[in-house]
Amino acid sequence: MKNRIVLITAACLAALAATPAMADIVYSGPQNIVLQGAPDSNQFFNIFIAGAPASWDTLGIEIDTQNEGLGVVNAIPGLSEVSLAMAPGPEVTRFQSGDAFPSTPIFGSGSEILWGAGTGPNDGDFYAAMDIPTSGAQPEEEGWIHFNISGSATSSPIVTVKGWAYAVGDAISSIGQTSSPPPSSGGGGTPVPEIDPATGMSALTLLSGTLLVIRGRRRQPRRSGQQ
Repeated sequence: MKNRIVLITAACLAALAATPAMADIVYSGPQNIVLQGAPDSNQFFNIFIAGAPASWDTLGIEIDTQNEGLGVVNAIPGLSEVSLAMAPGPEVTRFQSGDAFPSTPIFGSGSEILWGAGTGPNDGDFYAAMDIPTSGAQPEEEGWIHFNISGSATSSPIVTVKGWAYAVGDAISSIGQTSSPPPSSGGGGTPVPEIDPATGMSALTLLSGTLLVIRGRRRQPRRSGQQ
C-alpha cells in the first residue's frame, strides 16, 4: 500500500510539473474552414474552439438562404455556447487585427448576426471578440476569431473561418494576438503561480486515502452586459 501511495504521489507531481501555465495563449494556427451557402437551404457547421466536442466550447455557424438570406452564429442556443461580442443589437461587432481587446464587451446568449436580417449584405475580412464559458473548475476564457465573408448578397455566400486564439481572463490584450509577450515587456498574460514539489507533496499528504469527486460546473461570464 505504501508503494502504491508513493507511485500515485509521484505521478500527480509529474502531472503538475507538466501542466502549462494557464495564462498562455492557445492559437489555432491558420485554419481556412469554409462554409458555402446554397439556394433555398440551410448550411451549418460547428467549430470546437478548444478541441472538445461539447456545447461549452462550440461555436455554431449557419448560412440560411431560404428567406432573405443571412449568416448567423449560435442559431440553436444551448448547443453552442461560445459567444461573440456584439453591438447593442444582435449584430456581431467587427474588429481588425491590432485593435485593443474590448474592455466591456457585450457577449450574446443566443443567435448573433453576421449579415442579413435587416442589416443587409456585408462582405469583409474581420475579427470578432470571443467568450468561452468553459466547464468544470476552469476559469472563463476569452479570445478572438477571424472571419472572411464574401458573396453575402448572393444565393451562395461563403464564410471562411481563418483561425482563432484564446486564453484565460485578460491574457489577450489585442485582437489577433497569438502569443503572450515576455514577462519583461510588462504586458499580456496574467502571472500564474508556480506549484513547487514541496507544496504539492504537502497537499497530497493531507488528501491521501480520500477520493475527491470534482463535479463540473459552469462559470458565468464575468464581464458585464451579457444578454
